[in-house]
Amino acid sequence: MPLLYVLWTISLLTIIAVASQSSGTLSYRLVRNTADAAQYEAFAEAVLNRAVLSLLDERASDRLPVDGSAETFTFNDIAVTARIQDEQGRIDINHADGALLANLFRAADVPTDKAGQLADRILDWRDPDHLKRLNGAEQKEYRQAGLPYQPRNGSFMTIEELKLVLGMTSDLFRHVRPALTIYSGKPTIDPRLAPPLARRALYGANASQASTGSAGLSPSRNLPARHLRAGHAYRILVEFSWKGTPVTREAIIRYRNDRSDPYWLLKWQ
Repeated sequence: MPLLYVLWTISLLTIIAVASQSSGTLSYRLVRNTADAAQYEAFAEAVLNRAVLSLLDERASDRLPVDGSAETFTFNDIAVTARIQDEQGRIDINHADGALLANLFRAADVPTDKAGQLADRILDWRDPDHLKRLNGAEQKEYRQAGLPYQPRNGSFMTIEELKLVLGMTSDLFRHVRPALTIYSGKPTIDPRLAPPLARRALYGANASQASTGSAGLSPSRNLPARHLRAGHAYRILVEFSWKGTPVTREAIIRYRNDRSDPYWLLKWQ
């Protein structure tokens, strides 16, 4: 009996030791993973601030472009690709009129009648009344389509909300997403800052202007610094590899004329 007790005690102590070792290993891994995550998040934030500061630089050669084109630079010995898009180059779905919205969908190869229908439905979604436009959709049409919701009858809160509009498909949303914003507050766009699809929507059938911009317009990098920070919102996308793992971070900021608090962070993901 004493021998059995001793064996049982040794077995129990062995189990406890193994469990403690496993727990210690797991805790170490959790701490290490947490530290790694904190490091690359801090690095991503530092890269964001590097991009923000470049926009304040009076020297055009040191300023990143703001038309969404990619720029690669090295930060702390890590290669970073940054894309900065001035939101005034994108179509604001809360302020654009039906003609610009329809042109956007036509530029995305949507048939003319369908493009007009989608434009009317976007306007019906965001306007405060319950009156249906000729080709639009209000509560009745959403119910008939078997959808469990109805138009907001207010401003779009996110770009992703556009996917709820009757007739909007996932493929079409992915196609037009780079041309859209809710942050410019303008009914039209600045073609100097616009991505290709937004520029095609602005110029419509005039293919030469859509591909190169209007004659005499300077590249976004050469715009004066005062133009770049006067209340504009910017989407900043940074991509880099952290210990072999691809990392992407996106921020939306709005510049302020305040040296002590130069910008507001509107979105970070």
